[in-house]
Amino acid sequence: MIEQVDWGDEAVERLIPHRAPFRFLGRIHAWSMDEPFLHGSLEVEPDDPIVAGHFPGEPIWPGVCTIEGLAQACAALSALLAGAEASGRGGRSVLAAVNVRLIAPVLPPAHLEYRVWLGTQLAGVRSFRVEASVGAALVARGTLTAGHLPGDG
Repeated sequence: MIEQVDWGDEAVERLIPHRAPFRFLGRIHAWSMDEPFLHGSLEVEPDDPIVAGHFPGEPIWPGVCTIEGLAQACAALSALLAGAEASGRGGRSVLAAVNVRLIAPVLPPAHLEYRVWLGTQLAGVRSFRVEASVGAALVARGTLTAGHLPGDG
């Protein structure tokens, strides 16, 4: 069963260790433990410092930031499945493999949505199917594989 939620900055920061300016998951809208899934989003603003330099006068949200946002959504889902609030102290997920195709550019302002599904798990390594969209347009899709680093306490 998918649980509809409306979790913002505070909840997201309890789940993942990332902080501004490198947090690319702004909200969590839904998640499920039964068939592990998470739906999150980020508001991409035209005045974001990242787009100011990419590219001046014709801003494009960097594809690598979309991929990182998907990875952060995977980390949040992992924390929820573990029943833990990571707060940056319970260890970190790190990308081990990226197989994501960037399909279309993200032009600010944009409401960038992430959907991630847990695939396989083996010895602390998890594979996720991922998609990112703006409105009805798919902007990225593929798989991410992440491993878990132990925390320091």
